[in-house]
Amino acid sequence: MTGPSDIARMFRSLLRNPDFRLRFADRGQKHYFNGGALSDQNIFRLHAELRDIMKGVFPKMNPYIEERWIPNRRTVVMRQMASVGIQRSENAPHFSPHGGQVPVGYRLDVTTSVGQVYYTLDGADPGQPILSLTWSMPTKPQFSLTDRSPSRPVLGPTTDGVL
Repeated sequence: MTGPSDIARMFRSLLRNPDFRLRFADRGQKHYFNGGALSDQNIFRLHAELRDIMKGVFPKMNPYIEERWIPNRRTVVMRQMASVGIQRSENAPHFSPHGGQVPVGYRLDVTTSVGQVYYTLDGADPGQPILSLTWSMPTKPQFSLTDRSPSRPVLGPTTDGVL
């Protein structure tokens, strides 16, 4: 991110765009936390699969990756992201449950340590607040999902197909 290469220069240019910064931070949150593709538990699982496949070639694989690299990698990456202002996990909203389907009338808890929570009920980008909820901790809002349509998303993916 800091070198003279073309990719580093392009990345630094993109960092000037607030939409890019937010999208990058959102993707970091999605993939590094809550069972995301780059979460510790998934990296441990993939490493174990690879270790088992490679047993015949490397019967005594060095344990450094699973003992040191995986447990410390997220901290390193989050520190790197924070150094350029694109790490937002410390104030990302937390949902209960994190994702999936819930029954009609389910009480959805949304908590955050600071700031405002913006959300939409149609899967649109809540970047432009339509409905906002603010509160002072430790009080938190009470939600109840009353829409009887099981296919209606509470929080949806982006519509442009970008992960």
